Amino acid sequence: MSQVNSPDLPGIVVKTVEIPPSLKPAAGHEQPAIWVKTLAIYSDWPPTEATFLRRMNLHRGLNILWAKPSDGTSAETKLAGHGAGKTTFCRMLRYIVDDANFGTKELREAFNDTEQSGYRNGWALGEVMVGGEQWLVGRPLGHVGYQSFAKKGASLDDVFPDHPSTTGYEDYRAAIDSTVFGKMKLRHLSGSGQKLIWENLLGWLARDQEAHYSGLLEWRHPDSDHQTDVLLQPDKENLVRLVLGLVNPDEQEVLRKHAKKAAEHEEGVREKPKIDFWVKRSRAKLEAMLDRKVADPRD
Repeated sequence: MSQVNSPDLPGIVVKTVEIPPSLKPAAGHEQPAIWVKTLAIYSDWPPTEATFLRRMNLHRGLNILWAKPSDGTSAETKLAGHGAGKTTFCRMLRYIVDDANFGTKELREAFNDTEQSGYRNGWALGEVMVGGEQWLVGRPLGHVGYQSFAKKGASLDDVFPDHPSTTGYEDYRAAIDSTVFGKMKLRHLSGSGQKLIWENLLGWLARDQEAHYSGLLEWRHPDSDHQTDVLLQPDKENLVRLVLGLVNPDEQEVLRKHAKKAAEHEEGVREKPKIDFWVKRSRAKLEAMLDRKVADPRD
């Protein structure tokens, strides 16, 4: 990045120099607040070689998921990446870090269809680093009564019991919340006033594939069957600025008041047709009772 040079005019203009951007983390931020080290999929419990389906080891930085090109025609080669499981992989990652589900209704039903897949008792397990501490997280892929679990300090290389654990997941959620939002001073969204939670932030960090990049704040799409609350547009804008530390308390209060006024105005617009109908009907009744014309209230 080039330097910005200004003329030396003491007392009027201060010469500034732009500092080149750096990819080196700031002091105290040697690693992300939360990141996934390993994602593994098993067809049944317990996780063993017999139930093993796939394991993906990740690392901090850029991870690339690609499909091996086919040896067919050029047209087939261009389509080789489609259907390779990129979206499913990303949804599984989101599921491990507490997203509501791991895919569309059709995908989830396919996992539960014993004739098609036989993975009715399947599990997604991940090693997740939260605030520098490793958690082993397990989430069921079927609907057979199993519960998600988590254990701090555990690993995929551990020996698993005959039955999955049913504890620790709420502690894992609390650890995420504390690590991600622990130092945030402003945490209530200005539009709705609701508390900013991990589910909201995850929407921004990991948008639906179906949303593509149709808009800066378009994160979730109905076709993804995400099953999470969709934020108001002002709340999305506010979320981004809050996380980036671009809002001060005074401005947040002004934004809150503005959002309240905007909501009141919108409510008034919605109610106007009802009120206009009531006025028209009341005028008609009065005119019938008095046998004379009644002036329009707006006149």
